[in-house]
Amino acid sequence: NLGVRCERGSESDVLARYISAASALQADIILRLTGDNPLVHPPIVEQLADAMQDDPSMDYCCASNAPLGTACEAVRFDALVRVKTLTDRPEHTEHVTLFIREHPDLFKVGEVRSELGMTDLRLTLDTHEDYQMLSTVFDSLYRPNRLLGVGEVVRYLDKNKDLRLLNESVKQRCPGKPVI
Repeated sequence: NLGVRCERGSESDVLARYISAASALQADIILRLTGDNPLVHPPIVEQLADAMQDDPSMDYCCASNAPLGTACEAVRFDALVRVKTLTDRPEHTEHVTLFIREHPDLFKVGEVRSELGMTDLRLTLDTHEDYQMLSTVFDSLYRPNRLLGVGEVVRYLDKNKDLRLLNESVKQRCPGKPVI
């Protein structure tokens, strides 16, 4: 109704949905940004896109040196199709790039280094504690019609260190593995 193109697919096979959507758009490079990361840093997105365009042989590229939840991933359509032929394990069809990350010997993998740092900071939305922290940040900083930047959030959390305690003890779950 709003004129926005939408692709739908299997609820249980996220990998197949990515392949279907990319195929419909004839996309070669897919930038994977997820809904549980409301503070993706645009320069990281640009760096990943540039890295993939600069090296047509690269299958996958990720970012390092950034707070959890501020980065994204870049992957080639052909690499996702290869993954689909190599595995049908549920953790690989749910977590789109997990197989590539587990098998860097089968894919050309790259990395860009962010200028953000603060790798111990959680700016993702996986748990109630994350929600509490991010809600407080957004309540304090968000203004309509203005993009809330990661740098602004990091500066705010530097001044309000007590807010970081809200989700500091959360252990990040690795796909396919229990939280220890």
